[in-house]
Amino acid sequence: MSDQASASVSVAQALWLRFAGGNEPLDREHVLAAADRLLGALDLDLRRWVGAEGYGAVLRRATVIAEMRHPALRHVPDLVIEASPARNGRVHPAAEIAEGMVDLVATLIELLGRIIGSELAVRLVEHVGVLSPRGTVSTPIRNDTDD
Repeated sequence: MSDQASASVSVAQALWLRFAGGNEPLDREHVLAAADRLLGALDLDLRRWVGAEGYGAVLRRATVIAEMRHPALRHVPDLVIEASPARNGRVHPAAEIAEGMVDLVATLIELLGRIIGSELAVRLVEHVGVLSPRGTVSTPIRNDTDD
């Protein structure tokens, strides 16, 4: 796994844990509610940076990729894609949906990184839903020459 992929997965896991409320076993309703909150926060925060159309395109592509690896994502209402198979098949456990959400976010970071650069994509997504005292995301600029 590349450093970028590792960073994407790490940020995706941390973000999921923040929205799901920790590592405890969750029931399906809790997982679906956490997925809804996470998708809403991603939408709100990332649209500002890449625009509505850009974000929508990246999310659709990430969803198609992640659903191929995690069919449980077909249970997440906000991820309905026209080409998705009917959702009346197997009922997937909450853990599979959660695992799929982490993969979806990691895939989203990787795709976004192709557009705006890997480091910036990771930094934007890791700050999703984090408010500064002024109510906006605050990301300090890091100067690599400062040690």
